[in-house]
Amino acid sequence: MLCCKMVPSCGGTVLSTEGQPVSGMEVSILHNESTVATTVSNEEGEFAVKGLRHGAHVIKVGSKQQPVRL
Repeated sequence: MLCCKMVPSCGGTVLSTEGQPVSGMEVSILHNESTVATTVSNEEGEFAVKGLRHGAHVIKVGSKQQPVRL
């Protein structure tokens, strides 16, 4: 028997104010105001996090925050 679960993930690209990819930026994912995951953007500014809960989250990069729903 094979069993699969849908596991929410979150990803994107960190860009400078000039629209250029930024590498090495810490990206935090918050759920209910608590940090549930942290990663760092790669050479192309990309980041990805798997294994998150469904529901409302906040992506935080530096002082910027963006609400998302998974």
